Amino acid sequence: MYRDNNKLCKLLKSKDPLIYVVTYEEQAVIDEVYELLYNCKVSGIYPKDVYVYSFATGLANLKRDNFGQYLTDEIIPEVRSPLDVLNLIDSVQCQKGNRVLKPQGTPGFILKDFYLLFKDPTIVRKLRDIKENYGSK
Repeated sequence: MYRDNNKLCKLLKSKDPLIYVVTYEEQAVIDEVYELLYNCKVSGIYPKDVYVYSFATGLANLKRDNFGQYLTDEIIPEVRSPLDVLNLIDSVQCQKGNRVLKPQGTPGFILKDFYLLFKDPTIVRKLRDIKENYGSK
């Protein structure tokens, strides 16, 4: 995989709420994003607050041990559908508060295979709302 950590780090530091990555090497990108969130000194984002969403498994808290191995994901059962995860992201990112997550700072979310939903007007509208409302209180 071609890695441009500097470019991805700049994107994360820009605090743009949405970054879209196209890849066939999913795990490598997840590893890279996780490492950058941890090492890039992106203010307000902590590595223990990285979540991964999959249609098959739902939302899981992504954690690593001191040796760089992923621990068993803690699944968040309240978040199953794509719209559920976007509503949760909206509430967390816009600091509206929610009862599902209590993150420190602003967590990072990795949404697997979301490109499959880019023709769903509800999903597209919600993504736009998240981008527009990012950081508002």
